[in-house]
Amino acid sequence: MSDEKQRAARARKAKSGKPGASKPGAVRRGVGKAPRGKGGARPTGEIPRARALQVLTAVERGEGFAADLLRAQDPPFVRELVLGVLRRRLTLDTIHDAFGKRPIAELDEPIRHAVRLGLHQLVFLDGVPAHAAVGETVGAVRLASHRAYVNGLLRGVQREMRRVTPDRDRGGASPRKRFERAGRAVFFFSKPVFCDPERNLARYLAEIHSHPEFLVQAWLDTVGETDCVARLEAGNRTPPLIVRPRRGRASAAELVEALAAEGVPAGLFAREAGEPAVQIAGPARALFASRTWRAGRCSVQDPRQMDAVELLDPQPGERIWDACAAPGGKTAQIAECLRGQGELLATDVSEGRLERVREGLERLGLSAGVTLSSHDLTSGVPPSGAPAEGFHAILLDAPCSNSAVLDRRPEARWRLSAEHITQLAVEQSRLIEAARAQLAPGGRLVYAVCSHEPEEGSAHGLATTRSPFVFTERRA
Repeated sequence: MSDEKQRAARARKAKSGKPGASKPGAVRRGVGKAPRGKGGARPTGEIPRARALQVLTAVERGEGFAADLLRAQDPPFVRELVLGVLRRRLTLDTIHDAFGKRPIAELDEPIRHAVRLGLHQLVFLDGVPAHAAVGETVGAVRLASHRAYVNGLLRGVQREMRRVTPDRDRGGASPRKRFERAGRAVFFFSKPVFCDPERNLARYLAEIHSHPEFLVQAWLDTVGETDCVARLEAGNRTPPLIVRPRRGRASAAELVEALAAEGVPAGLFAREAGEPAVQIAGPARALFASRTWRAGRCSVQDPRQMDAVELLDPQPGERIWDACAAPGGKTAQIAECLRGQGELLATDVSEGRLERVREGLERLGLSAGVTLSSHDLTSGVPPSGAPAEGFHAILLDAPCSNSAVLDRRPEARWRLSAEHITQLAVEQSRLIEAARAQLAPGGRLVYAVCSHEPEEGSAHGLATTRSPFVFTERRA
């Protein structure tokens, strides 16, 4: 066939709309997709957006927290996609529902996750071009019928949304049509998207800051609008990666120097009380691949957990019980304080989570002198190996709502309800009573939670400390 006849045939195909034709706005097969394997399955781990969809699906199905499901080898972009969508889910859903054909809750699961993923890139990720946010997200969706909806929705929102830099913001728009990312961008929508703050402030703040409405209302009632908004903003920040130097192996300054020598940027992290820690500036996987990490010179730990152990004040020769030990940062810190002298019992209700404690202790060279045991603190039975005379000190980092660490566990907010917090408070009371029963005369109990809710903290009647999340008691 001559070149002219071939061109004419292609033109007739395009006009007729038959398979193989190139239509305006069509999503080309294979764009942004990895090659299919046997049975047509696509290896989702090979492309970032497909991997992010995989993790988001697992989180929503209750298979674990994102921090546990994300792999060390996952690139930072995948982590940002997953954690960003989980943080901003209600804001993304609110935008969808203003422009979608039906509520997002009624969409098939793959469509729901893909829509959130695409909207997150369009609104919150400055470095992602709009065409990539739409095209690559659509390309990561498996079914053609799903791709069509996601493509239409994302392109529709893109058309109906105008973005300006803060210096060009002239205000004047209704708060229902306006969304501001402080210091970064202001978005104006063609129609009302958010709740009217004059009619329901809690709902408006919940939609803008992506937190459960019941929690926002509770914070408005207890601390007022200014502090409530501060908590909401804190819950949406990307938390720093903090490591604690392993006592006897490195100071904070020495740790910064050792990591820098391996190309891992880090700096001192000043704490309100206690020794300084170290903040990692680069990706987490660089830390975990370093010789410094493998040599057990540091461990990842939240500064609030460091506070709890320092207030426990373990001394060499004492009998200590870490009653809710996993994932093991506090256990290691206690063991370092004991310096091989004394007894340390670390228990957790989950045998699988205890394995993480064991691995951490081995890496840090702290296994000797630490007994690990599976134990349900609410059972009323003393843990295996409990001394008859009781413990000198007990650390109870109790299961809680995590409402004060939603930056680190963003999906926890969507698992909360007022009833759940009430149930947690009842369980925490039982845990405190069970721990008290194992204290030696004069022994001390440190109770810690990562929660702003008074039901989980001050309402239990223990003494407050320098930390708003740690409480103490000494047995007479």
